[in-house]
Amino acid sequence: SPLDTHNAALLNEVRHRTYLNPTPLPLYDIVAIGAGAGGLVTSRQAARRGAKSAMVSAHLAGGDCLNAGCVPSKALLRVARMAREVRRARDPENEFGITI
Repeated sequence: SPLDTHNAALLNEVRHRTYLNPTPLPLYDIVAIGAGAGGLVTSRQAARRGAKSAMVSAHLAGGDCLNAGCVPSKALLRVARMAREVRRARDPENEFGITI
């Protein structure tokens, strides 16, 4: 899970242990629900334009794409490609002209 022991320890290093959420404003121009790509961009762009924005999320910032989907799967695909290249390089008749 994204909030396993490792990530909990990591959060303790990037967010001060005595951090308190800010006092909520009585009114916001926009509230983003979820800290995925859409919520992060919406909150940031609204704030940059002077809007009062809030972001509410029960999970780690970045959403599924960063924590479980797109980014991790791309890393796995890259490792798989590298393993394939190593296997191909081990073949004595490889296209690279090297011997391992």
